[in-house]
Amino acid sequence: MATAKNLTVTPQHLQSNAMKQKREELKKKLEYDRDRDRQMIRGVFNYLERKGGILKFSFLKYKGDQIEKYVLEDGHEYTLPLAVVNHLNKNCSYPIHSHATDENGMPYVRIGQMVRRCSFSNYDFMMEDLMPEEKSLVTIEHLK
Repeated sequence: MATAKNLTVTPQHLQSNAMKQKREELKKKLEYDRDRDRQMIRGVFNYLERKGGILKFSFLKYKGDQIEKYVLEDGHEYTLPLAVVNHLNKNCSYPIHSHATDENGMPYVRIGQMVRRCSFSNYDFMMEDLMPEEKSLVTIEHLK
């Protein structure tokens, strides 16, 4: 004959279940993002910094993946993973700093503009992830 045991649910037990559920959701999102980032995109590489030049770089986004090496020549057509396309369009820029003075006359350095080094123009379709991020620089200055 089976006997029923008294089960007590503690706040720690509820918290543990919530954490497991959240971990599972994050794992599913990571798998979705990884699959999406592996989608191949066809387009043209533009080396804005050196017309006609060649850009060589290594790329790794997810733990457990292999490091991939890329050699891209300006103006040539390539088929690249979405993660690499996003990297080229969003992360390959550098700031140009400018000097200014605050309301107290103290000098400081600020980012005057961002210069893009390269881009990738795709042929297949337009996704929000592929569009270069518009970074408008907003500086609030106190004028007397």
